[in-house]
Amino acid sequence: MALPNHSATERGLALQKIVEEAPEGDYFHWPNPSQKDYEAFGEIMWLFTGIDFVLRMTAEVMDDNGMLEAPFKGKVRTLSIKRTADAILSSSIWNGPNAYALQRINERRKLRNLIAHFIVKRFVAEDAFMFMTKSAADFEQVYGAKPLPNQMLYGIIEAPQIIDAIPEIKNLLTWAEKLPRSLSAPIASA
Repeated sequence: MALPNHSATERGLALQKIVEEAPEGDYFHWPNPSQKDYEAFGEIMWLFTGIDFVLRMTAEVMDDNGMLEAPFKGKVRTLSIKRTADAILSSSIWNGPNAYALQRINERRKLRNLIAHFIVKRFVAEDAFMFMTKSAADFEQVYGAKPLPNQMLYGIIEAPQIIDAIPEIKNLLTWAEKLPRSLSAPIASA
């Protein structure tokens, strides 16, 4: 599963310190997300259901029209959504703003994955979230080693970062909705 890249900022490090200094397990008693938070999470999830649907349809149209090469040719109907996006991007028809839009979809999907697969708690006195998972596969993806029984993977995101992502994801869906038409003509720049 694609996860957000770690970026060490002064603010992020300060939030990480709060987590590290909290008594073990204390964060499970931190506040749950608010109704407004759940609405933002739900909107991101809903937008990605549309994006994923359109990307799968686009990949199928491309495959049916002979626009994909190995290793994707003939296999798009069985690919994960990440591999479906890779299949679409593998075609030489994508360049400039269109390739960039597909790359941004892949980047924003990382936020969607956190929301969909991690438990989330709000920081007590900060406008930020702590996303947590016990997925050994995700832990190993990030750290290159299997977790010990008491280890977990967590990520910290400030609430405004989630809200600020929504307009871009909406724009990416609007752009993507134009894709699954006949791909016999070049696609206009976004």
